[in-house]
Amino acid sequence: MGVLMKPYARVTAGGATGNFYLGDCLDVFARLPVASVDVIVTSPPYNLGIQYNRYQDSLSREDYLV
Repeated sequence: MGVLMKPYARVTAGGATGNFYLGDCLDVFARLPVASVDVIVTSPPYNLGIQYNRYQDSLSREDYLV
């Protein structure tokens, strides 16, 4: 395991604390302790051909899945 990175944000509600990390999942996961993740939230695009305001979703399906 690498050096644990500082959370982008931390939210506490009741007795639970949620840490939010902003980054590439492969980089973040490499730094987290094994079995320490309860929930993963991702952010699109999912290469569905959606017309975004700024993002240009021009990758082919094959390139996207690589």
